[in-house]
Amino acid sequence: MSKVRLYTCEAIRKIEDIFVGEYGFDFSQLMDYAGIATAQAVLSRFPDIKTATVLCGGGNNGGDGLVVARQLLLKGISVNVLAASTFEKATPQTTKNKIILEKMGKTIHETKKIGDSELMNLLKQSDVIVDAILGIGAKGAPRGESLRLIRAINQSDCPVVSVDLPSGIDGSTGQVMGEAVRATVTVTFWAPKVGLYVMPGKEYSGEVVVANSEFLSTCFFPDVAGVVEKDLYLIDAPEAKALLPEVALATHKGKRGSVLIFAGSKKYKGAAILSSLGALRAGAGRVILVVPVGCCLTGVGPETIVFEVPSMDGTLSADSYDMAMDEFGHIVSAIVVGPGVGRTNGVRELVAKIWKDSSVSTCIDADAIYFLPAIMEQFACRKDNILVTPHEGEAARLLGVNSAEVSAKRLQMARLIAEKYATVLLKGPGTIIDDGKKTAVIKDAHPCLSVPGSGDVLSGVIGAFMARGLGCYDSALCSAYLHARAGVTLGLSVGNDGVLASEIAGLIPKEIRRLSQQESNHG
Repeated sequence: MSKVRLYTCEAIRKIEDIFVGEYGFDFSQLMDYAGIATAQAVLSRFPDIKTATVLCGGGNNGGDGLVVARQLLLKGISVNVLAASTFEKATPQTTKNKIILEKMGKTIHETKKIGDSELMNLLKQSDVIVDAILGIGAKGAPRGESLRLIRAINQSDCPVVSVDLPSGIDGSTGQVMGEAVRATVTVTFWAPKVGLYVMPGKEYSGEVVVANSEFLSTCFFPDVAGVVEKDLYLIDAPEAKALLPEVALATHKGKRGSVLIFAGSKKYKGAAILSSLGALRAGAGRVILVVPVGCCLTGVGPETIVFEVPSMDGTLSADSYDMAMDEFGHIVSAIVVGPGVGRTNGVRELVAKIWKDSSVSTCIDADAIYFLPAIMEQFACRKDNILVTPHEGEAARLLGVNSAEVSAKRLQMARLIAEKYATVLLKGPGTIIDDGKKTAVIKDAHPCLSVPGSGDVLSGVIGAFMARGLGCYDSALCSAYLHARAGVTLGLSVGNDGVLASEIAGLIPKEIRRLSQQESNHG
């Protein structure tokens, strides 16, 4: 199984240079390949269209758009071609396609000469809009006529097909450079680009179609295989399937491993139940739930071993770790700490003790993450056997920045956490897993996962895969994939609202089975 790499814009430019410099293509041919693929995607996804408006910038992305316009015209579609630029500084290949289109009798209208109301009428009367304003060569926030067109597209309520990238999205990071087109479909070329799968770019990209990927075949063009800037991968079924632990007829609960979960408090009981449920549903052999006396877990399943420890304030403490390890340390193969534990001094001491003393794979989640900046000041050592699982707000606290900065620069922030603390799973759509050297982005996502307890279930699933023998990075990758797929499945049957975290946990075994039965090769 070959892993699916994500490529930066710089890597794609290098690949195109290799096609031209080493294999005899010219840039006009590459532009034709891009434009033809986009036109095919438009016609396949919107087969009944009669009219289209193609909005072009002055660069090569605009040139791709001119090819799209030509191809749609040849298929009998009525096409309006609007240009944000006069093409005075256009590349030879873009100029060539402008001349071809004009010789076909098509007038290219400068948008500077079109008023706002007329522009909006043109867009609203179209069956589809093709966004070819800004591509991988764009620098900085859109401005001038490009910005005006982006805003008009977003106000039109028409289906939008973006060429290579939604205009305004940084293809290397997923950042929104000021404002960006919200595409229905994005047709990207040669290889999947980082910014189409990492938030916030993922949200703007709609359905992503990777066209002409066969050109990266090492059989025909081996030189392009060396164009690798980062160990950055897109995670779908084949990658996750390769990590699933084998289950033989002779497998018993001891071989499935034992996960020790420090969770819950007098105030927050449900998180402990959900975390233990996630671990059980992901196939852990034993789930030992350590809770303070008086937590009253009336909803915990009989399959969970509940180990109550003394408490002065209704929360866990450092002594909780010693007591649990004295009783179960000989069988424990993974630890989870954090769901519903609260933020007392006792919990801080517990997390510090686990950070310092744990020798098994450990997931630090939820409230436990709150104490890590202070713990790092105390111990000042990155941990290889620990996974931290923050949402964006928790990640911001770990780095001393605001959550908006984390939202805008998710890849960069995940790497900083991984280098400073431990392997990280940064929650959210397009979940990121980073161990400081390589990065994985989960392809699937669904808004129905944004419910109370969803993260608690995920922590338990992670603990189960750690207990079953996967390391921190692989446990995070496999668990995040299954969690996301459970969300997609629930979203299809229930919708975006009203999903319960326990329902997410309940689908994990089915998603594991579905994954294990899938073909291993990418389609």
